[in-house]
Amino acid sequence: MGSYDIKFTTPTVQAVTYKWELLENSLVDEWSYSMCDYGACHIELPQVSTMSPITQQENQDGTEGFFKLVLNPMNVYGEGWLKLFVYDEANPSLGDTVSYHVIFQDPATIGVNENEMATLNAYPNPVVDHLTIDLVEASTIQVYTIEGKLIHTEQAAMGQKANINLSWMEKGV
Repeated sequence: MGSYDIKFTTPTVQAVTYKWELLENSLVDEWSYSMCDYGACHIELPQVSTMSPITQQENQDGTEGFFKLVLNPMNVYGEGWLKLFVYDEANPSLGDTVSYHVIFQDPATIGVNENEMATLNAYPNPVVDHLTIDLVEASTIQVYTIEGKLIHTEQAAMGQKANINLSWMEKGV
């Protein structure tokens, strides 16, 4: 399972509402994936979506638009693309293409002993008070809100079960 983040901002500090259109999705059908943007998460990718507005003050304070692709290839090897066109809703001519190129290969075919995508189990989903993560390798665990704000960081050792107390969070965050 892997998580792939792309962040973006305007060239000048201004209020912005990002909008995006799905250009291509050739990810392997058997893969499980979802994508979050600034303000929403999508289990099935829509053709068009509008992110939550970012005020000029939020932009000045460092708030960025983002895409977070979370992918679990389910041990199905393959390759695929996800391409999105993202732009300012007020000025669609000022946009750009965001691309994810994902390759998941059998390590035996490429001469590597371990697959590059680490395996982890996180549960329960949705989280009520505690999030448990079974780790295969040593990791830094970071928890973000849907808006991309970092709210928790901790180190975890290889083979450890990380039990993260999130009971202090508001419901729906």
